[in-house]
Amino acid sequence: MSDVTFLTQSGPELANALLMALRADTDVQAVLGEPARIFDAETSAPAFPYVRLNLHDSQTADRVARRRLEHTIQLATYSRPSGLESTKALLGVLRAAVDRLSLTLSIQDIVQVAISSDEARCVGNGKDQRGLLHLRILTEAKA
Repeated sequence: MSDVTFLTQSGPELANALLMALRADTDVQAVLGEPARIFDAETSAPAFPYVRLNLHDSQTADRVARRRLEHTIQLATYSRPSGLESTKALLGVLRAAVDRLSLTLSIQDIVQVAISSDEARCVGNGKDQRGLLHLRILTEAKA
């Protein structure tokens, strides 16, 4: 596989696999419905609560060989007026689902998955809540 293929296709492959795995998690479905309301872009008139892929940044993790990428992924949760406790609970469910992740990818292997932080806050008019879950995923091109 060429460096260009790895560098251009690894992000979309990882993001799609991550979102599919989270959507299939039964604990996530218990909170977000079935199918789980997890989106990779803005969606019109979503039911609350829901999760959206908010950020996905990829950086080369080895400058010489360019065979490893460090992905920074941010999942945003959106809920209404049930308070920050429900947002924290949803973040906990997502954390547990990420801890259970087992992704099979075609062009890369997962080297490490780490949850770097999460946060819950009131936004806008104070009635809406948003949570953020920050992930760091290191991948390596398959030989």
